[in-house]
Amino acid sequence: MIFCYKAVSYFTYSALREVCTLYEV
Repeated sequence: MIFCYKAVSYFTYSALREVCTLYEV
């Protein structure tokens, strides 16, 4: 199962970044 969410990047001027995490279900 892949879960994606929006994360705020404090290291770049690209404010929003999509982060995906893989879970074993």
